[in-house]
Amino acid sequence: MEGPTGEQGFKMRLGDYKIGQTIGCGSFATVRLAEHIPTGLKVAIKMYKRSKVKGMRMEDKVTREIKILRLLKHPCITHLYEVIETESKIYIIMEYLEHGELFDYLVRKGRLHEGEARFFFQQVVSGLLYCHMNMVIHRDLKLENLLLDSKYNVKIADFGLSNIMIDGHFLKTSCGSYAAPEVISGNSNVGPEVDVWGCGVALYTLLCGSLPFDDENTAILYKKIKAGEYTIPSHLSSEAKNLIQRMLEVEPLRRITIPEILCHPWFDPHHPHSIIVTSLHTTKRARKADFGFLVQASDFPFIHQNETKASVAWHHREKLVSESKWACGFETETPPSEILAKVSRAMQELNVDSKTIGPYNFRCRWYLESPHKSPLYMIKFEVQLYRTKERKYIIDVLRIQGPEFLFLDLCANLFTKLQVH
Repeated sequence: MEGPTGEQGFKMRLGDYKIGQTIGCGSFATVRLAEHIPTGLKVAIKMYKRSKVKGMRMEDKVTREIKILRLLKHPCITHLYEVIETESKIYIIMEYLEHGELFDYLVRKGRLHEGEARFFFQQVVSGLLYCHMNMVIHRDLKLENLLLDSKYNVKIADFGLSNIMIDGHFLKTSCGSYAAPEVISGNSNVGPEVDVWGCGVALYTLLCGSLPFDDENTAILYKKIKAGEYTIPSHLSSEAKNLIQRMLEVEPLRRITIPEILCHPWFDPHHPHSIIVTSLHTTKRARKADFGFLVQASDFPFIHQNETKASVAWHHREKLVSESKWACGFETETPPSEILAKVSRAMQELNVDSKTIGPYNFRCRWYLESPHKSPLYMIKFEVQLYRTKERKYIIDVLRIQGPEFLFLDLCANLFTKLQVH
């Protein structure tokens, strides 16, 4: 690390990064604001001292967080840019989320109206749906681990207590402070039900301004959690009360699932305001759009602000605005025959029905897993292969019908299957 630079509080250097002030501090890690010198983009760097990590026996936690963040690529999950390791420290470079924790936002505002709470809750559920579809359980879902970006969009963070589900195996590691009854009781649990419980506690807190289970005496607190003893204020709507009660069901097998939450009337699957910019109808307003967020939605790697032509979302920005349809994709140098073979295999693995409508064009249909294949939970989209002037190829995925946030979940899973990094 180099010496002081004296530029706008950025006093140290780490490779291509200028490191600035401390913006977070935990029991064994410090988070510093930094700037990526080639692009000028602000990032957050999580710094671990190896000696401290080893002394607290937290090697597994750090390794697990890095592994899972490398696996997950979704607009509602904190993005990992890279990891730098030295003999004494581990640096995790992540996107900078300037508005901090959702918990602090709630403290400043007090309890939220149901519309605003839904705005945040939809994003959390979208991120968790993607995690669970990739066999990852967060297990420490709480407002302190939900961060807000420049547009107050939610990003799920801190996957240190997360784990990967393996069919036929149970997860036994203890979880976080919003612990579910089965965790407190020491019962084996497969995981997703724990995240649903965390969602219930988080939604209750957003709508009521306080935790459903709270006591200074830990033994009494755990007794309340295991018994499901909490009070729902009368000001909540009947639909909000019902959803909270179903998420805070003590028996995990009777607890509502993430796909069922998507179908719940309060969740309102027709209006995923939290994910998509839907109000841009003119080129003038489009210029004001946060295209960095479009790039994130398409899950592109570190891109300079002047090099966004690598983004399919950028190439099709006029189409996005004029037709109010979402397109996202990626650029590759892989030969077209190999690309199409990979796409075909990936869609089969994701249970996507498709048919060829042109030389390099597919029309596709995908159903969200549910007891009945209802059109309400169906995504229709097209996949098109383009060739650029540089003799590279672009795979574009365009939504035709269905909820936008589910479309993004599907795209994220498709790109993961195609090993897009």
